[in-house]
Amino acid sequence: MNESASYRIGADGQSITCLICSLTSYNPNDVREVYCGNCHRFHRVSQEAAYARNVNLLSDAGEALYGRHWIPQFSEAIGLPYREINAMARGRRPIPAYLWIDIRRLIRDRQRELSAVAREIRAEINRDD
Repeated sequence: MNESASYRIGADGQSITCLICSLTSYNPNDVREVYCGNCHRFHRVSQEAAYARNVNLLSDAGEALYGRHWIPQFSEAIGLPYREINAMARGRRPIPAYLWIDIRRLIRDRQRELSAVAREIRAEINRDD
């Protein structure tokens, strides 16, 4: 279950409901800390952990799309300078939210290309039979 789907803050901001154990707490500390006293769980990931996860995800996406030395091709495809992408990949610059949309588009485009090649290969295999 992803973190944002594991709890719900009340409409008035005065309660938190854990969607794992269904307990609702009105303790202001629990609400502020996004904490479930029943599960003994902090639902919100720290900003540092989320940032590190995004840096890793950017690198994973880049490598999946373009291989080990992905930054030059990735920066060209995205239309951002190499320096900016390199800084993001090293955790020195925040990754803007719009970039994830572009990355998803690149991945979908690559999936379509690979599917087309796979169909051609399948057709070639079937011709040989």
